[in-house]
Amino acid sequence: MTSTAHLNIMIRYNELWSKDGLEKAAEVLSPDFIRYGTSGRLKGITDFRRFVEGFLESFPDIRFLVDDWMEC
Repeated sequence: MTSTAHLNIMIRYNELWSKDGLEKAAEVLSPDFIRYGTSGRLKGITDFRRFVEGFLESFPDIRFLVDDWMEC
């Protein structure tokens, strides 16, 4: 996968963290998606959507800004 492809995936993932963007979760995430973080393990699109919905309910005005992407 090219750097551009990775960047596009990361941009689309980042866009999910909004009410409007969350509607596109099935277009961006695999049904087998697993996320590990300080909140624990999320498995699948349904778990991810529930987590983000709760997050946005707690922080309704939150916005994420990416200043720079670093390729590893």
